[in-house]
Amino acid sequence: MSKSVLETDFVLTMERPASLAEVAAKKLREAILAGLLPSGTRLIETDVSQRFGISRSTLRQALQTLNREGLIEIQKNRGTYVANPRAEDIEHMSLLRGLIEGAAARLVAARRDPASLARLRQVHDRQRLAVGGEDREGFIELHWQFHQGICEEAGNPFILQSWTVLGNTIRLYYRLVMDIRTAVRDNAHYLAYLEHESPDAAEELLRGQLLNRAYYHLKKPIPASVLPYVRRYVDFDGRIRSGHPKASHA
Repeated sequence: MSKSVLETDFVLTMERPASLAEVAAKKLREAILAGLLPSGTRLIETDVSQRFGISRSTLRQALQTLNREGLIEIQKNRGTYVANPRAEDIEHMSLLRGLIEGAAARLVAARRDPASLARLRQVHDRQRLAVGGEDREGFIELHWQFHQGICEEAGNPFILQSWTVLGNTIRLYYRLVMDIRTAVRDNAHYLAYLEHESPDAAEELLRGQLLNRAYYHLKKPIPASVLPYVRRYVDFDGRIRSGHPKASHA
């Protein structure tokens, strides 16, 4: 007896064309992350749907996707806005980001896969070119590619999933305060530790410097409750330090 198509051993696959809602979400996501729609911008459904040439119900599907990604806030009876995280939110997210990226760095350093490291090195080389050409927007995009790449190369999909939600929101804040020359220097240290240092050291540096940098931008001393996570960091002269910066009991 011959088998039906569904009973055969091979799998039929067909690429599904993107829906209008997915296309709209992609366009809005790109505009938000590029800073074309700044934090706090109100998205008026009638205006946006007319601009895209789609129905309001289709647009609402796109907005729900962006809301789940942390890029917009849908406020009942008030409207829809590009996410504008408070300082308290940034502080909480920065702690979780440091822990997540630290864990990812440990896994990347433990595996030390040549292809993974080559990928990160290539992105960092492009960062240097962007800084040399004073291409701030280009650097910012490459900066997040680098950090996302660390989480991707860790090989744990839940690390990447958690980082993506945080990364989408936190980058709205960091694009305003980032010093690209300091960032490219820090990324060079991270890459060197991933390539040559122990998994313990790689985790400590990623976690510690991300937290150290976060509290610097927030203009707050590192709280005593967070300080144990900062065991290794980069000082303002670009040197890697072991130990804790000055504590605060705030």
